[in-house]
Amino acid sequence: MKLFNRVKDVVKVDFQNVIDKRKRKKNSPTAKLNQFMRNCETEIKGIEGLVNRQGELKAKLYQEKEQAEYMVKKRESQCEVATQAGEIELEKRAHEELAYYQDQAVKLEGLYEKAEKDEDDLQNQLQNMRHQLKEMHNRRLELLTREAAAHANKRLTSSLAVLSAGGAYLESFEKEIEQVEDGVQVEYERTPFDVKIESLERELNLKEKGDEEDITSE
Repeated sequence: MKLFNRVKDVVKVDFQNVIDKRKRKKNSPTAKLNQFMRNCETEIKGIEGLVNRQGELKAKLYQEKEQAEYMVKKRESQCEVATQAGEIELEKRAHEELAYYQDQAVKLEGLYEKAEKDEDDLQNQLQNMRHQLKEMHNRRLELLTREAAAHANKRLTSSLAVLSAGGAYLESFEKEIEQVEDGVQVEYERTPFDVKIESLERELNLKEKGDEEDITSE
């Protein structure tokens, strides 16, 4: 009965473990880490979108810069034509346009260089985040193996305790069987002895009766 009760207790504990397992999934450190990593992955995707947007804006700045540089060369050529033709008004207008596009080209060059530097910085930071996330994935796997080993060791300890109790019960049961066997052996040994005594008693009784009859007949 003791062994049966211990086994029943283990079954009860296993059933409780099934219930607790769901709670542990929500509250365990690995569950929290998984949620944190999902948040990081979502954040990285959002940052990737911003970095891609930065690249698109940089490309547009480059196009605007190229266009301004093209207009600078065009207005320079027009200034020469107007000067050679003696067209003072056209020459003046060409110089104004040239100054405007030169200013625009300088500004756009600065904006493009800054956008290019910003994109490089963002790409480096994004790559660092990817590396950190990869390290966290590896760390997560390590924690999962440690958690699995801890639960397995806990289960083994509980099961070994039950087996140890079962072994003690079997030893006790074996002693009881040995006592029964010893009793049977003693009874077996006593039986031939009793038979012999009873046989001797009968022989003595018969002899006594025979002696009495002999005396009577005399």
